[in-house]
Amino acid sequence: MTELSKGTSSAEPTADGLVFSATLTLGEGDHELVVEVKPRGFGALRMTAPDGRIAHFPRSFADFRAADDAQFATADKEHR
Repeated sequence: MTELSKGTSSAEPTADGLVFSATLTLGEGDHELVVEVKPRGFGALRMTAPDGRIAHFPRSFADFRAADDAQFATADKEHR
């Protein structure tokens, strides 16, 4: 196991501002892991404050695939 101390991400947005695809680069040098992310679906989380304010938090679930073709479990991730 290697502790990762560096990471970057890039995303290709759609016209409506959601993510079409993304790439995560974690670690560096001999310990670099590149993961391709492909969202499979989106949904909004609606939260209402006690004073009536409403906030919408876009969420997505996605497939993650490493460069060595290892596939990770689909995860629910907040879309920012």
